[in-house]
Amino acid sequence: MEIENILSYDTIKLVLTKHQIPGIDFTSHIKQYIEVDQAHSNDERVRGTIRNFSVIATQKCIRVEGSVAKFVHGNNFRGVTLSEMEQALQTLSSILHLPLDQAILSRVDIGCNLKVDHFPELYFDYLGTLPKFSRRVYADSSLYYENRTCTMVFYDKVKEEVMRNPLFSGGWGFENVIRYEVRLVRAGVRSLLKSEPHPTGASLCNPTFYQALYANAADLYASIVKINSNPLSFLFEDVGNATDFLDRCVCYANRHIDLEGELKRRFRNREQ
Repeated sequence: MEIENILSYDTIKLVLTKHQIPGIDFTSHIKQYIEVDQAHSNDERVRGTIRNFSVIATQKCIRVEGSVAKFVHGNNFRGVTLSEMEQALQTLSSILHLPLDQAILSRVDIGCNLKVDHFPELYFDYLGTLPKFSRRVYADSSLYYENRTCTMVFYDKVKEEVMRNPLFSGGWGFENVIRYEVRLVRAGVRSLLKSEPHPTGASLCNPTFYQALYANAADLYASIVKINSNPLSFLFEDVGNATDFLDRCVCYANRHIDLEGELKRRFRNREQ
């Protein structure tokens, strides 16, 4: 599995504060430009949406969060170019009547889709440990590497799309797709470029900032200590005796069949 040169923006989170735009009442301002969620809004907090972006306004700030790829294309199977990113930011700013290019960038995701030959979860066993990250597998279809500022995710993109849209049935002409994403929260975003310690919405349109995101995602993937794709390929020093070798053979068999269940069925059939 290789990372191709198709990493592009996905989810972003932008925050505008009273300090940046003094004299504005965010809650009153935003009501006229979004679809307000009345059940979760009151005089001090307004929540709503604009297309696939969520908007939350308080007296102190306003937060805008959503997928740029889905905003531009309707899905994140297709990537977003820098010019499309710039246009999307301008469109959101125009709709909300707010200078989102000045907003604090508190989250940014970059990701890509990888067409593979087998079910995505079969590849997770070969993606090993990553220093300073905790490794977790959720529901057998998502692999997470997490720390305080960054989350890396590998998941079954087609399965996710089917859950979101039951009518989807592999309409893109393929069945097995791994989605790779790197999600950075504010501290992780700020650490990307020393020349830009306080990234804003405008940073998303900066080629240098994008290149730093791209390099970070590629470096993180390269840093995963991969497990050899052939479980029977090992150093002689790793094997203490014949039992160790047999244990490896059993583990290898268990990757492909339910060995214990198969043996029980065979013995049960023999007895019958």
